[in-house]
Amino acid sequence: PIGERLEVCHAGWLVGALLLVCIPLFFGNLGARDLWTPDEPKYGQVVREMLDGGNWLLLQFNGQPYPDKPPLFFWAAGVCAMAAGGVSELTMRLPSAVSACLAVITVFFLGRRLFGQLTGFVAGIVLATSLKFAWQGRYGETDAMLAFFVLAALTAFWFGHTARESGPRWRLLAWAFMGLGTMTKGPVAFLLPLATLVLFFAWRGELRRLRAMRFGVGFGILVLLTLPWLLTVMKKGGSGVSEQMLWHHIIVRFFSGFNHLRPPYHYVVRFFEEFAPWSVFAPTAIAVAFLRAPRGLGKQPAMAPGPEAADPARRDWALREGWAFLLAWFLAMLVFFSLSPTKQGVYILPLYPSAAVMVARVLVESIGKPQGWESKTVRVASVILFAGVVLASVAAVVGYAYAPAVVGETVSRNVVAGFAACLSLVALAGVVLLSRRAAAYALTTFALLAYVAQVGLHAGLLHRLDAIKSAKPLCQKTLAVMKPEDGWAIYGMMKPAYVFYTGRTALVLHDKDPEVRTKVRAFFSSDRRVFCVMKRSELQEVQDAAGRPLTVAVKHTVGKHSMVVASNSP
Repeated sequence: PIGERLEVCHAGWLVGALLLVCIPLFFGNLGARDLWTPDEPKYGQVVREMLDGGNWLLLQFNGQPYPDKPPLFFWAAGVCAMAAGGVSELTMRLPSAVSACLAVITVFFLGRRLFGQLTGFVAGIVLATSLKFAWQGRYGETDAMLAFFVLAALTAFWFGHTARESGPRWRLLAWAFMGLGTMTKGPVAFLLPLATLVLFFAWRGELRRLRAMRFGVGFGILVLLTLPWLLTVMKKGGSGVSEQMLWHHIIVRFFSGFNHLRPPYHYVVRFFEEFAPWSVFAPTAIAVAFLRAPRGLGKQPAMAPGPEAADPARRDWALREGWAFLLAWFLAMLVFFSLSPTKQGVYILPLYPSAAVMVARVLVESIGKPQGWESKTVRVASVILFAGVVLASVAAVVGYAYAPAVVGETVSRNVVAGFAACLSLVALAGVVLLSRRAAAYALTTFALLAYVAQVGLHAGLLHRLDAIKSAKPLCQKTLAVMKPEDGWAIYGMMKPAYVFYTGRTALVLHDKDPEVRTKVRAFFSSDRRVFCVMKRSELQEVQDAAGRPLTVAVKHTVGKHSMVVASNSP
């Protein structure tokens, strides 16, 4: 009955319900946590220098050109900062939070078009409460925005593919979203959707239908959206910046893998870790997709407008074609990123919407067909997950006693115990409902469990770890003893947090630089007072290179490292 009521409910009410889910999840306590290394402080400093210098086209970091990323995310964060009166933790995360909300609403409409309104609503819940997506929706970097634009492009394609008359307009809109994604994180924003479409039509033996995408007009839209900025960067930045942006950060990063090297199967493991808790249902969903996706042309009806089709043959074909589209989406992106030696879990975020819709459809069907093999595997996976939640909660409480003392100073035992008890009770309630075959209520309990866990973790707990993770306290101590005219340096690799939270341009003394000892000696031999941040373990080698004793002005632990700030003056 619940499912039937949701299926016929006005879409606006369900969109409103999803927004009510998203607001606490993505916006609750959004600015409470400091910007954490590596990317958040770097992006924050880029936005600050963009606003201070007034140069919104050639981005800079630490006084140097920053060609790593296109500017759209930084522009959005800059607009938020202007409205709020300055760059802050909140303004840096607002673009990601808004993108995550838009993605949840978009996946609702995609799921609604593919399989029906109930599936779309459940897909929105699944996407919003998956571990990595919820994290990226509250993290100040480009990936949530990229994931939204890729999702929007593929959703627009599907609406055009299933539309009777408005198909061309939807396809042009898909190209526009790909262009905006390209301005967010580069060519991957149009390569991912195109790879999906190639696999989708190849799976069906209809590659010729790719011509409907109007590639000439589409690439014209891409050029119109990206070329003015690109030409400006090339003109103002010179050949060095252009080469680094076009060659190093696109071609070399993908094919050579200069960092984050992982084996080919890495993303399979990361997906099941980071799509949690819904990843327990992913094997069933993927198996169903393989079984139902039509291969080749087959006996295709003349028109398959969607799951609401009156003719059973058309309806069945539309549903099967939807499975093929989602499977092509998932596999194309998984293979695309697996081919690159450089691997980070966040890269596969754009495939999460396809997984969310597939999982949602399997869950909805398991309610309506409790005797099928799909329903049985869903029930087994649910019991395993609920049991895992209880065991993990117990382990968290027990492990708290053996955690470092600084954890006890930031997160109280009562908070951990209360959070674990809440999750365990919800999980046990889900098991009871499953045992009574109340599948719809068990699914609701499961969603509540995921939601409580995500809101509690992100809005209630993570900011308490600033004392462990954040560089802000060290920088505040440093600013208390450092005058505006004093010099500032970072020894070792660039650590953006020490630039952002001091608000000072820093000299970077790279420890791998052959001339680093000469540069260290010159820095500390300055007539003015200077300060340099480094690991405590590096202090002796820096003193040896400086050729003089140094005064430790500040000590603080950041993450797993004990850091010091040394000065040439007592």
